[in-house]
Amino acid sequence: VRAALGGGYRYVLQEEPLGTGHALAVCRSALGPEANVLVVGGDTPLVKAETLRQLVAHHEAAGADITLITCLGGNPAGMGRILRDADGRVCGVIEEREAGPKEGRIPEWNAGVYALNLGPLWEGLANLPRAANGEYYLTHLVGWAAARGLKVESLTVFDPDEVLGINTPADLVRAESCVFARVRAALLGGRVWLVGADAVWVEPSVEVGAGTVLLPLTYLGGKTRVGPNCRVGPRAVLLDCEVGAGSRIQDAYLEGVKIEPGTRIPADSGGPAGSATGLLPV
Repeated sequence: VRAALGGGYRYVLQEEPLGTGHALAVCRSALGPEANVLVVGGDTPLVKAETLRQLVAHHEAAGADITLITCLGGNPAGMGRILRDADGRVCGVIEEREAGPKEGRIPEWNAGVYALNLGPLWEGLANLPRAANGEYYLTHLVGWAAARGLKVESLTVFDPDEVLGINTPADLVRAESCVFARVRAALLGGRVWLVGADAVWVEPSVEVGAGTVLLPLTYLGGKTRVGPNCRVGPRAVLLDCEVGAGSRIQDAYLEGVKIEPGTRIPADSGGPAGSATGLLPV
C-alpha cells in the first residue's frame, strides 16, 4: 500500500488480522481521541468519489456519530444485513453467518463504508465482542452505538457494483468489467467514438482526444495519450504511447513509443501514406 500511495500519509500496521473493528482500534494513537474519519475497505474499490462526498455531507449535516452506506439491489448473499427499528432508524448490522431466517431475508445490506465521529465510539471499539472466528467486526459498533442513544444515519445506494467487495477471482473480473464500462461512458461523453464498444478496452489512466474513433479489439493502457481525430484499431494494443493528432493505427502492438501526428501504421492503412517510421521513444 505504501509503495502504491507514496509518502504524505500516516500508515498504521495491523500486525494480527483480527477483523475490521480491531483494525480501526489499533489506529487510536495515530488518529487521536476526537477524530472524524472515513472508513473504506481496500477490497471495495469502485465506490465513486461523489458517493463518498454525499456520505460525508449527510454525516456532517445530521450531526451523526456513525453514517454508513447501505445497498438495496443485487444479491446480498454473504453480506451483513441492516437492522432497523420500528421508526426506520438503523439499529444494527448482523453478519449473515450470525443471522436467522428472518434476518437473512432482509434485502438491505452493509457496504462496509462509514463516516465516523470517533470521540464517543472509542469505548465501543475497545469492547467489541469477539466473533466465533476470533475476529472483531466493525459492524458490531453500529448496534453498540444505537443501543446507547448515539446517532446512527445511513446513505443508501442502489447500484450493487459500486459497493462490490472483491473476495474471489470472479469478483475481480466483475470489478474490472465495471471499470472498463465507466471509462467507455466517460469517453463517449468526451466525443470519442467507440465502434463495437464492448470490444474496446481503455484503462482509466489513458487520455483520448475528441473526434478519435476506437474500433474493435483495441486495448489502450498505461500512460497512453491519444490525440484528437485519430483512428485506432481494429486489432491494436497501445501501452505507454503518445499518439499525435490525426494518426491511424491498426493491426499493431506498440509499447513506449511516440507516434508523430498524421502517422499511418501500417503505412498502407488508408489515407496519405504517412510513415510507419514516425515512431520515437517516449
